[in-house]
Amino acid sequence: MANTTVEIPINYRKAAQAMWVNLDKKRYYISVYWNTRTASWYLSIRTSPDSPTKSTAPILPGWIPFRQYTDDRLPPGKFIVVDSSGTNTPPGRYDLGSGRRVSLVYYGATV
Repeated sequence: MANTTVEIPINYRKAAQAMWVNLDKKRYYISVYWNTRTASWYLSIRTSPDSPTKSTAPILPGWIPFRQYTDDRLPPGKFIVVDSSGTNTPPGRYDLGSGRRVSLVYYGATV
């Protein structure tokens, strides 16, 4: 049995983006966006672009988005927000994404 680990491919240059990502053998539609009013990043996950979002979660280091929900539409693993600097400070506008200080990583359920 092995766990799958997937870094969500966020492009730090884009303030809002959406993508299909395969997690635990199922496709999910993930959206991330920068909120200028709160100066913070947010994440939502859906089974299709048109399906309603149950919730939007903040992207904060050390935080496990969606951990408070039990919903069969969510992936069975966990998202973890990783701060490579170890300071666990919230990501600024250009701090989140592949190769940046903060990344969003999915740790899959054991298969």
